[in-house]
Amino acid sequence: MKSLFLTSKLGYGHTRAADAIEYSLMEKVPNVETHHIDLWSLMDERVANSVKDGYLRMARQYRDYYQRLYDLDMGLWRQLSGEEPADPAIKEFLSTQQQKW
Repeated sequence: MKSLFLTSKLGYGHTRAADAIEYSLMEKVPNVETHHIDLWSLMDERVANSVKDGYLRMARQYRDYYQRLYDLDMGLWRQLSGEEPADPAIKEFLSTQQQKW
């Protein structure tokens, strides 16, 4: 059996969760082969840095938007995708993020 874990070193929570699952899996399936891939290693470094920075800024400075993203608020996703007019604060956040990187 083979198992692939796609993790994120942004905060290490995903990595710790994958490690716990891997440990449990190895107890139940001794011959399991596991491999971990960090999501950020699959991206262009500048893009990854921009996304990570935006995520951390949003978590710290724009908690209401972070919570809406976390809750998968469809209205916010439609704004981010351009399907609906974006809230001015979202536009400002995305614009400053784009200019920074």
